[in-house]
Amino acid sequence: MVSSKSGKEAKKGKAMGLIYNDVSLKGDKGEGRFHALWDNGSSESFIRRDLAEGVGTILGLSTPREFEMGKGTLLVKESTGIVDIEVEDYNLFWHFLVVPNLSEELIIGADFLQRWKIKLDPENEKIIIDEKALKLKLASTLL
Repeated sequence: MVSSKSGKEAKKGKAMGLIYNDVSLKGDKGEGRFHALWDNGSSESFIRRDLAEGVGTILGLSTPREFEMGKGTLLVKESTGIVDIEVEDYNLFWHFLVVPNLSEELIIGADFLQRWKIKLDPENEKIIIDEKALKLKLASTLL
């Protein structure tokens, strides 16, 4: 018998690799708490259009962007402006590409993770925030 689960995973009874963590977004139109998929395999961060409309101004991209998704190519024409994003009691900021009918509320992608030096631990389904790196990144935004 071949199994893709490790002994530890099999005991837990869940697939390794999907990390979900709730985040709060605050923009110029409102705020909300959302269930986010943290995915370092996604090059960009995305938000479902109906949720984006309640948080902040939606901006048209000067050039639409194409992304390969699980079910084909996705053409993205809009993004949010900069919004505050609260992650585990840290107040950061970012923008999201807007996608109608996105399967998740939010997808936090590699662009955000790299900017804020956040690492993912898929085996334990945890987000790892390096407080020292985060302080440096936040301090550099104030210059």
